Amino acid sequence: RRAELVRATAAGLVDLYDKLRVKMRDGVAVVEVDRDACSGCQTRLPPQRINELMRSTEVVRCEGCGRILAYASRAEDAPRAG
Repeated sequence: RRAELVRATAAGLVDLYDKLRVKMRDGVAVVEVDRDACSGCQTRLPPQRINELMRSTEVVRCEGCGRILAYASRAEDAPRAG
């Protein structure tokens, strides 16, 4: 399965991911943003960085630990109808 995903992903991104996995003590290269902070190092992210992450298709990295950030949308983040 990994081989399939690697073929479908840009080489630079795969290299970055692999380097981060080795560099990080816990081996985690991609972390979720939780309560506006990096869940890897707990660095608080400025609102502009959160907005970039939510809108971007580019890789966004934590300024504190360098991990790749992932934003999982939650129901309370969704616009409300009405």
